[in-house]
Amino acid sequence: MAPENRTEHNCGLSKEHPYNLRNAMVCFERGYIANILELTRWNRAKAAQMLGIGQDLLASKINDYQLSPGDKPLPETETKAI
Repeated sequence: MAPENRTEHNCGLSKEHPYNLRNAMVCFERGYIANILELTRWNRAKAAQMLGIGQDLLASKINDYQLSPGDKPLPETETKAI
């Protein structure tokens, strides 16, 4: 579920109602992917495998969510080290 535009994933800063399910899902997905990328030290092949998606889809989500090394996920999206 990619955001319709690059400003839509301003988790918690959206002008939408704070309980908007779509916004919450986008924010969770962004944080979850950021966390997996950090766990794999940005090894995209390993991250895609862990996420159960293809590397092309992962690259698209990284671009859509404007992720970069060092991004920290929100606490509610953190995963435990495997």
